Amino acid sequence: MAHEIDTSKGFSAIAYVGAKPWHGLGQEMVAGQSIEQWQTAAGMDFDIQETPVLYRVAGDTNVVSGKKVLIRSDNHKALSVVSNSYQVVQPKEVLEFYRDLTTKAGFDLETAGVLRDGKKYWALASMGQEAKILDDTIKGYLLLGTACDGSMATTAMFTSVRVVCNNTLGFAMEEAAGKTKHVVRVSHRSVFDETAVKAQLGLAATSWNSFIKSVETWSSVGVNDDQAKQYFDNIAAYQTTDGDIVVSKKTTDRLMALFNGQGKGSELESAKGTVWGLVNAVTEYVDHHRGRTSDVRIDRAWFGDGQNIKNSAVILADELVATI
Repeated sequence: MAHEIDTSKGFSAIAYVGAKPWHGLGQEMVAGQSIEQWQTAAGMDFDIQETPVLYRVAGDTNVVSGKKVLIRSDNHKALSVVSNSYQVVQPKEVLEFYRDLTTKAGFDLETAGVLRDGKKYWALASMGQEAKILDDTIKGYLLLGTACDGSMATTAMFTSVRVVCNNTLGFAMEEAAGKTKHVVRVSHRSVFDETAVKAQLGLAATSWNSFIKSVETWSSVGVNDDQAKQYFDNIAAYQTTDGDIVVSKKTTDRLMALFNGQGKGSELESAKGTVWGLVNAVTEYVDHHRGRTSDVRIDRAWFGDGQNIKNSAVILADELVATI
């Protein structure tokens, strides 16, 4: 798979504060630096510009009706061809989303960056939420990412990071009361309205509290090897082109090994032999082992099929708890 992290500016387009992120790349920031400083360090200080799609026939230049090309302002690289109705969210808008959250609501930017030559970009901020589950520590974050190639809607989502190993997992198992949500997706057919997105998220503690209650339950329920293998077989199952359901023995074996002591934090009281340990074996596999390179995992873990695998891990965990 192609290299994911953008290097158009001559450096890896990722900025971070604190410990080096699990992808191991980027420019280190100091807490409290401005949004503009983050834009530069994360390689997000460019605009997505629009130009008509042209073609030449017998020396004549013609315009393709209803289509436009999206290009980077700094290097004029063509990123995608989209319909004229496509609404672009600029890289600067992603970071601007956090300005009032960092100045008024106690959030702290921790990572931001650009993927796929500028086609996709994101930022992640700590919410100041932290919980201790026996001997494990989990922190809450808000992630905002978007793309300009039609591969994903603009997505704002709550996520968590398990401090001992940097495993990430979306954390609202149940939507909060009213209209607040743990994931908000804005189609590129609509204009991105950060105020509306924040209102839908609620930015309240209800989702976090619900997640922590789930983790407390998972960490208190023990499982045997047969239950663990069945859980991982369900994670490792996939459908062939013929429609058959097949289990990847290689994936199941790797997950079992992570669960049975090879995973980071797998020997903690909260994870050893528990449903929480099962979930974390899956998240570690997706974040740190699945895929050939670490930068590929960033995209797949947060925005691609890796997030779907993690969601399945949560659903299966709740189903398993209900049967024990």
